[in-house]
Amino acid sequence: MMCTIWLLLCGVMICFGASCMQTAEVKETSADTKGTPVMEPKMDDATKVSQQRGPLTDRDVRIVYLPSTTVASAHYIGDEPERHASGMLQKFIKDTDLLQRYPATRLYGFNHPNPGMREDKKYGYEFWITIPDDMEVPAPLEKKRFAGGLYAVHMILGDDLNGTGWDRLLKWARSSERWQPCMMDSAGKFTASGENMFDLLEEHLNYSQWDEYKDFHQFDLLMPIKKRNE
Repeated sequence: MMCTIWLLLCGVMICFGASCMQTAEVKETSADTKGTPVMEPKMDDATKVSQQRGPLTDRDVRIVYLPSTTVASAHYIGDEPERHASGMLQKFIKDTDLLQRYPATRLYGFNHPNPGMREDKKYGYEFWITIPDDMEVPAPLEKKRFAGGLYAVHMILGDDLNGTGWDRLLKWARSSERWQPCMMDSAGKFTASGENMFDLLEEHLNYSQWDEYKDFHQFDLLMPIKKRNE
């Protein structure tokens, strides 16, 4: 169900919502000591298409305020954390008949912790599904409050497995004269923790209809922002 999402940060490719277990250093094309060119991995078609699209503009990014809301959290650390957390969530949805009781539900996800944060190389994934404020949440899920806030949002399709959407959104935010990523200071230094995927979120759009539209899944990439120099 999950797409593999990559974000190029400070020369390190970080994997979001994927089955990777560690970060991978990004190297420029060079030659070895004998002058033999070093072979680079070939770009897949999705990467080529993304690069041909060019940088994002203000027309490609929505500025959205997300209100505070109550969520049920499914969190798992270990092998295939997305699959395990998804199984926990699916059981909760079925047992509570959530989609019928609360059709307006929305589904978010993020790495927790990010790959490469733990000595054992394991990483985690956490789902948040919005629920009514008075709804009880049984273990192992937890009831939490999502603070909401202002986000820059860019939609990708489920076949964007290389995750260039995150890279393009970050480049847009860094170059914006009006907006600044909350996870960075004005100099571009990260202030948020990779423990929670730098406070970035992935929203699984129209989640309740995914079984019906298996070949057309959409994701919103959400980056918390504020006015520049605020």
